[in-house]
Amino acid sequence: MSVIFRSLYGRVAAIFLVLLLVFSLGQALFGLRSAQEFAQESDQSLNRRLAADLAEAFQPALAGGLDPGAVGTLMSNMMTYNPRIEIYLLGADGEIVSAGDKPIVRNEIALDPLLRFLGSGADARLPILGDDPLHPDRQKPFSAAPLRMGERSGYLYLILGGEQYDSIAAMVEDSYIVRNILFFVAGAFVVIGLAGLIVFFLLTKRLRAMSLAVRAFEEGDFTQRVSEHPRDEIGQLGAAFNDMAGRVVEQMEQLRREDAMRRELVANVSHDLRSPLSSVQGYLETVLMKDAALPPAQRRKFLRIVLGNVRRLSKLVDELFELTKLEAKQLKLSLEPFSLPELVQDVLMKFVPTAKSRRISLKCKLHRNLPFVVGDIALIERVLANLIENALRHTDPGGEVRVNVDRLPASLRVKVSDTGCGIAPEHLPHVFDRFYRGDKTRSPDSGGSGIGLAIAKSILEHHETEISVESAVDRGTTFAFELPAETAEVKLAANLQ
Repeated sequence: MSVIFRSLYGRVAAIFLVLLLVFSLGQALFGLRSAQEFAQESDQSLNRRLAADLAEAFQPALAGGLDPGAVGTLMSNMMTYNPRIEIYLLGADGEIVSAGDKPIVRNEIALDPLLRFLGSGADARLPILGDDPLHPDRQKPFSAAPLRMGERSGYLYLILGGEQYDSIAAMVEDSYIVRNILFFVAGAFVVIGLAGLIVFFLLTKRLRAMSLAVRAFEEGDFTQRVSEHPRDEIGQLGAAFNDMAGRVVEQMEQLRREDAMRRELVANVSHDLRSPLSSVQGYLETVLMKDAALPPAQRRKFLRIVLGNVRRLSKLVDELFELTKLEAKQLKLSLEPFSLPELVQDVLMKFVPTAKSRRISLKCKLHRNLPFVVGDIALIERVLANLIENALRHTDPGGEVRVNVDRLPASLRVKVSDTGCGIAPEHLPHVFDRFYRGDKTRSPDSGGSGIGLAIAKSILEHHETEISVESAVDRGTTFAFELPAETAEVKLAANLQ
C-alpha cells in the first residue's frame, strides 16, 4: 500500500478521492438542507390557514375563559386526527398557557416570528421559523392565529411536522426526495471516482513510461527514448528528455573519442620521444666508449646527429606547449592589417633551401593590388610554415609545391597544393587530429610529429575561420583557408591610433 502512495498516480488518486468525498458530503448536506427547507416551506405554505381554521373550533371552548381540561381534551383529539402537528395556546405576551400533556421545556415563545407570520401576505418568503416548546434551542415551521380566551387575547400556535424532522435519519426514512438525493450523490461519487481514477491512470501512463525509460537509461540502456506526442507538457518533457539523452550519448561518444585520442597521444608522444632519445643515448655512449680511438670526423658526425635529435625533441616540446595553449584558449591574438602576399613570399624564401635539397619545385601565384588582411601576423606565418613544410614532406623529388593567394569579395583565400602521394579517403577526416598519421609505420624519418596541422587548424579557429582539405591518392593535396580583408573601418581605427 505504501508503494502505491509513493507513486504520482497513487498520490493524485488519493487527493482526488478525498476532494471528491468532501465535495460529495457537502453536496449531500446541501441537498438535505435544501430538502428540509423545501419541506418546511411547503408544509408552512400548505398549512398557512390551519391555525385559523382550528381557532374556530377552539373558540367555543374558550368563550368563558381557559378550561384546561376541556382544552386538553380538544388538543388531544385534534392531534389524534393529525399527528403531524403540535398545538399550544399562547398568551398575548407569548407565554404558553396550555400545552396539553406535552413535556415542554420553554415557558414562552418569541413573538417576533409569530407577528411576522400573521402580518405577511400570500407572497411572503417562507419558511418563517418559530420556537419549539419541546426543545430549548430549536426552531420549526408553524402556523398561528389570534384567539380570544374569555376576556384575554392570545394565539393558537401550531408546530408543523412534530418530531418528524428532528433528525436526518428520520428525514431519510420518510422522504423520498431525500433518499433520491443521497442515492444520486453516492452514485455520482462512485461513477466520477472510477472515471477519475481511469483518467488519471491514462494521464500518468506516459509519465510511468517516461520513468521506466529514464531508469533504464540510468542503468546503461542509452537507446531509450520516449514518445513526444501529443505536444502537451508531458510531450514537451519527453522531447526534452530525448534531446538530453541525445546530448549525453554524443558527449559520451566524444569522451570515448577523446579517451582514445588521449591514449594514442600518450603512445605517439612516447614513440616520438623515445626514438630521438634512444638515438642520442646511443651516440653519446659510443662517443664516451670510443673517446680516444674515435676519429674527429666521425665524432663530429655523431655530434651532428645528436644535435639534430635534440633539436627535433625541442621542436616537439615547443609544438606540444603551443598546441596546449591554443586548445586551452590561453592565446591572445594581436590583430593587425598586413600584406598577405608579402608574408607568403617571406615564408617561401625560408623553405627554398629545403625544396632544392629535395629537388622539389616551390612556386607561388600572387595577384597584384591585393588588399591587406587582418590577423595575427606571427600566427598566420606559423600556419603557412606548417602547411608548406607538410607539403614538402609528402612530395617526392621532382614534384611541385604551389602557394596561391586569390581575391574574394570580402577576403583573401590561400591555397597550399602539392603533387605528393595524397591522402586516402578514410584518413582525410583525421588529418587535423593531434599526432595522426596515415602511415602507421611511424618511422621517425617518414614524417613530422603529426602536430603541425592540428596547430594550423587551432590558430585559424582563433581567427574565426576554417581550414579545408582536398586530396586524391597519388595526385596530391590542397589545403585552403581565408582571412578577412581590411575594411574602411579597420583602416580608420588604425589611423586614429
